[in-house]
Amino acid sequence: IVAVCGTVVHVFDLKRTENNSCNATTHYALAYEDVLIRSATLIGSLSVDDGSAIETKLALLLDTGRLYFISLTIDEEGNLEDHGESYIEIGAGVSFPTAGIRRYCGGDPVPKGS
Repeated sequence: IVAVCGTVVHVFDLKRTENNSCNATTHYALAYEDVLIRSATLIGSLSVDDGSAIETKLALLLDTGRLYFISLTIDEEGNLEDHGESYIEIGAGVSFPTAGIRRYCGGDPVPKGS
């Protein structure tokens, strides 16, 4: 299970549940708190050449207009390979056209046509 919050992504490995509770096993945090994750999506699952693992990509669109990809790999036993905390550098990734998308700066929404 992948939970995307404003500045962090939590990945839960359901195979590591204990006492009917599942804690996040992997965290991907943005290196700077003034940048937010605008949107995220999982992109397919691909079997690795030897069939021993499955890899999927998590695409994150940051409010800076950068598109960042995270590889999530599940081994042959069904366990998530990455554990712990990793930081996402906001300059990494590719530029994504965000024309017409405005960065939220708090306050009331701007009326249409202004």
